[in-house]
Amino acid sequence: MKNLRFFIFIFIFNLSFAESITNYLSDAPFVLYAPSWKTLNNDVMFLMKKFYDKNFTQIKAELESQSKANFGINIFNDKELDKIGINISKPLAYAHYSNDIGYILIPVKSQKTLSSYLNKNMKDFNYKFFGDYVAIGSNKKLLNDLLKEKKLLKNDAFNFSLNKLTYKWDKYFLWVDSTFISDVTKSRGVTESINVPYGFTFMAYDINNTRANLNIYMGLLSDDQKRFLASLKQFNATEKINFMDYIPQNPSVVLVANMNMALLYKYYQFLDKLDILGIRAFANSIEEKYKVSIEKDIFFNGDGRLRLVFDSFDQNNNKLSAYGVFGLNNVANAKNFINNLNAAILKNNEKVYSFEMFTYPFYRYPVGSYSVFYGIIENDLVFSTDRDKLTNIVQKIFRKEGGYLETAPEIIKDSTSKLKPGANIYIDIQGLLANLRGELQLNPSFFVNLKDITLSSSPDDENGYGWNVDVNLYWVK
Repeated sequence: MKNLRFFIFIFIFNLSFAESITNYLSDAPFVLYAPSWKTLNNDVMFLMKKFYDKNFTQIKAELESQSKANFGINIFNDKELDKIGINISKPLAYAHYSNDIGYILIPVKSQKTLSSYLNKNMKDFNYKFFGDYVAIGSNKKLLNDLLKEKKLLKNDAFNFSLNKLTYKWDKYFLWVDSTFISDVTKSRGVTESINVPYGFTFMAYDINNTRANLNIYMGLLSDDQKRFLASLKQFNATEKINFMDYIPQNPSVVLVANMNMALLYKYYQFLDKLDILGIRAFANSIEEKYKVSIEKDIFFNGDGRLRLVFDSFDQNNNKLSAYGVFGLNNVANAKNFINNLNAAILKNNEKVYSFEMFTYPFYRYPVGSYSVFYGIIENDLVFSTDRDKLTNIVQKIFRKEGGYLETAPEIIKDSTSKLKPGANIYIDIQGLLANLRGELQLNPSFFVNLKDITLSSSPDDENGYGWNVDVNLYWVK
């Protein structure tokens, strides 16, 4: 832990434009940073063009009108910002503590000009000048004591994150620690149902004509976290059948995960006492009704592999198409679970729905408004909510008619073939939009220029405390 302080000295030499702002940027649980107001305005307009497309001109006019009504100027216009005394070429930041306690740091070109503007247009806010910056907020005491506050650069976790991402203060960043998350969950009445251990998230954001990139580091500075991550990477997976090579072309969403599934499930149990995902309720319903444990014989029996594909969801007609495989460590235990479950269903005077493909038995289990069709091939528990889709995939497996991985995105191809620890996701945005119906249906016009999204995440190395996550949003044009 003492070595983490060394990173402070490393990054002092890389502050450049940011040198001044770091003197006043306090160690708040939520911090937003932009390299300059000029850059911020350029990127806001770029993103608005991408997401609003044909409605860009109208939305831009509405935002500019709202800005003039609220602030007396168009904050999206560099010349108007310069005219009121703001330096549009230096960094700015927002630090938030809780409720209405927080402040924005704005670089100053002229104190006299900016003071005149603030006195006239921002009467409900307090402000205080610090060197080449002005801090604006509603809490006067916080502004007066700002120089006494611990600075963000004195936070070990923050500096550790900077080092991990080799951040140079030339991109946007978002800093969040778990005290902020706790405040949010408390306000929604779920704090007691969700365990939020102290942790942090640092997210650097960059944008260009090809993509938007989010480079994220999430962690906990503790030896227990290091041991947890090391254990998470310990799994003994054997992929006898590469399931992913046999899925249909052009899936909407693909997830490939390789990690210690038993440990991951225990961690999920610890975090989500509210059971937001409904996994524990599903497991409990089976155990209470049929006296068999899907947690013990399936969830804790994983060899480290999970592949999940989502194709479509029609909420209006209760049609969901999702399928995948869960790698098994002990196949015999999994088969015994299925046999015991079927025996318990029959004993309960219920019907066991079964069918056979290539001499392998498959079954149907109802889950709410849907059904899960499942069976075991080699050391894979194969499952699907769509029987026709499952039949098609199984036929391809036994006929050796693969081919998806030849054209699959590199992020999926690489994580599948090499079994690298972590989780990777690919989302075909246009395909997803076309395959959603009902309340979850999204407005296609908002995403017209977004082609696909990739997410790559992996546990840290032996000297790390968290997760490395890289998200890319690729533009259509």
